[in-house]
Amino acid sequence: MSQRPIMDAGPGINFLSLNKERLLFGALGALCVPEAVESEILRKARQDQRFAAAERVWKSSPSTSWRCSPTT
Repeated sequence: MSQRPIMDAGPGINFLSLNKERLLFGALGALCVPEAVESEILRKARQDQRFAAAERVWKSSPSTSWRCSPTT
């Protein structure tokens, strides 16, 4: 079983705020998003109107596309 690529907050919020999550998944497949990165994406989306779409996209995306396994 191969490991999922780990997403950082910067690229994540940019792709999500531009509604380009399909491009991201198409290129990389399912991703591992650490809790700290998830928190940063959602915090920034709430604080900065430019990134507001990121929170909507995050909440509408299936968790199987984002979540790390509990052991990572």
